[in-house]
Amino acid sequence: RSDDYGNGGIGYKGQDFFSFGVWEMFECFWSRCGAQDSRIVLEGDGILDSNGRLHLDLPTDQEAKPGVSYLYTLSVEIQNKDGEFVTGRDSVIVHQANTYVGLGIKNYIVQPKESALVKVITVSTDGAIAPGKHVTLELSREEWSTVKKQGVDGAFYDESVRILTLINKKTVTTGAEPVEASFDINEGMEGGRYVIQGKSMDSGRETLSETNFYVSSESWVEWGATNNNRMNLVADKPEYFVGGKARVLIQSPFGSKENPAK
Repeated sequence: RSDDYGNGGIGYKGQDFFSFGVWEMFECFWSRCGAQDSRIVLEGDGILDSNGRLHLDLPTDQEAKPGVSYLYTLSVEIQNKDGEFVTGRDSVIVHQANTYVGLGIKNYIVQPKESALVKVITVSTDGAIAPGKHVTLELSREEWSTVKKQGVDGAFYDESVRILTLINKKTVTTGAEPVEASFDINEGMEGGRYVIQGKSMDSGRETLSETNFYVSSESWVEWGATNNNRMNLVADKPEYFVGGKARVLIQSPFGSKENPAK
């Protein structure tokens, strides 16, 4: 099984950029994770029935993560009566729900006294618009708890755990076209990365998606330690027209809250 299956394999064909599913799963927070998390959930032997079939029960609900769809890959090796082998391989997606919430942020960098604008849609698993869904939007500030842990080589490394602190929430109802919601960014809000989560219920199951944006600040910001001095640059839009103007946020890894870098 592969976790973190991107946008769940849905085929949305709209013009805007939307995030389907949990953002951290396919962005991996500045390379904090490696390749997709794959593991064996079931293995064994069996005998084909008179029709050449073998029925399997897959544990699709074990360790399910909110907002995550799973890609199950089945690899089979069959031996005939003459001792010859033939192999086969196929995959199936286990969707988090029958509908997905899509979130499209307008600007990835927001200044104090501005508003963070987000477009919201709901679609079915085949990418078709599914209007009339109630979606709760939650704005949270992303914070990091960082500790030093000793590795097998004896050296100490930073390990960061993400903490989301709820700031505001509101509810929208989706339509045939994307609906827009906004969150005001006041002067008292700290700089850093903010997350908008969209939650909706579908046949008793919660479907969850998230996107994010950044609030610029002249004060020190905790971006989460990554055991290197890489300075990430974040553009305010996913794409630009020729001659367009871009705003870029610089994530400085230097200094601390007590001793910010100058």
